[in-house]
Amino acid sequence: MKCLNISGQCSSEFFLMMLWRNECERVFEDKLVNQEDKLIFHQNLDKVTIEKFKDLFPDKDEDELKTGQLFADF
Repeated sequence: MKCLNISGQCSSEFFLMMLWRNECERVFEDKLVNQEDKLIFHQNLDKVTIEKFKDLFPDKDEDELKTGQLFADF
């Protein structure tokens, strides 16, 4: 699978992790009404992503794990 904003190809597992982050944003963040709550949400999402997925992707640095991706079907 080709991943934009990430050089080269990415594994299916990494793609699924990015999709999970995207779905968390769509399901939870979209319902928040102020920037302070959205900032707290993103801090927690980044923290959980690093805690749960860093060992699965040792070749990725923390910034790559936290990189937001857009998923769309046109």
